[in-house]
Amino acid sequence: MTAGSENSASVQPERVDTLAGVIAAAAVANPDAAALVSRDETVTFGELSRRVDRLACSLVGRGIRPGDCVGVLLNSSIDFVVAFAAVLRSGAVLAPLNVKHKARELRYCLEHADVAAAIVGPEFVGVFEGVRDDVASLESVLLLGDAPLPSGWIEGSSAANEEKIDLAAVDVTPDDDALMFFTSGTTGQPKGVVCTHRNCLAAIDSWIDALAMTARTRSMMVTPYFHNAFNAFVFAPLRVGGSSVVLEGFQLKTLFHRIERDRPSLLFATPSIYIAMLAYAERRPVVLGSIDTAVYGAAPMPPPTIRALPRLLPGAGLFNAYAQSETCPAISYLRPEF
Repeated sequence: MTAGSENSASVQPERVDTLAGVIAAAAVANPDAAALVSRDETVTFGELSRRVDRLACSLVGRGIRPGDCVGVLLNSSIDFVVAFAAVLRSGAVLAPLNVKHKARELRYCLEHADVAAAIVGPEFVGVFEGVRDDVASLESVLLLGDAPLPSGWIEGSSAANEEKIDLAAVDVTPDDDALMFFTSGTTGQPKGVVCTHRNCLAAIDSWIDALAMTARTRSMMVTPYFHNAFNAFVFAPLRVGGSSVVLEGFQLKTLFHRIERDRPSLLFATPSIYIAMLAYAERRPVVLGSIDTAVYGAAPMPPPTIRALPRLLPGAGLFNAYAQSETCPAISYLRPEF
């Protein structure tokens, strides 16, 4: 049983064959079902699809064509999900950018990806302005969020000639490039790894099967959305008509409050976050009973932490996964029974 979900009566969305169609298919099947739950609002699939189409029209109306690369520099938010889906809906290739990058690193990634446009959040206007003129391929910068509009930037929420743009005419196929994820660059410069729609959906569907996701799944991804785990822990639940809790930023007090309020059934975090959660729970005794699956990755989980977590997550099976940007899907899973 998946606790905390509002979508238990949902119709199974059509299993479309491109990432570009995932949100639209879910909106057709369950327009009034909850898709995203943020700090301040709950967005239905119908509303999410409308926001995605509006931003996609803005991109197409400003010259973005299939195969162009669009960088996205946004914190974890509903806006990130909208931008992610809108870039794909426009037929472009999405390059999620590390929100921790300084100007030199950001400039390198933008030039390496040969970006034609970028979608940027208000928090990153300063650093982006510092590199914008250095990127020869960059033609448009869209601001998504409430902030004064810098000179030469475009308001992301305003579509250009929306009524004249037919998104159905944008031809996206399973073997088209969809995403360019950057590796961590621990031994050198980050490398852009390009994945097709088919690659990404194979990864998403493997997660759906491995974690038995259904319309009753409500996920929470604690790590930043620019990481490739986004496909597994935000987009995968949406593909089956489930929902996702959007955690804006990371503070332990806020994390516990949101888990207790929004009751996710599926949690993804790194071992260091689980260790911090246990330490926090020692000061404020709490049981997070809605979570039935807790996934960890990116680092080894210390055995004492594995033994202690059932006190905090009494109904959760611990699920370990190992993946690499270069492979798109996860390489291996360690199920709770092992």
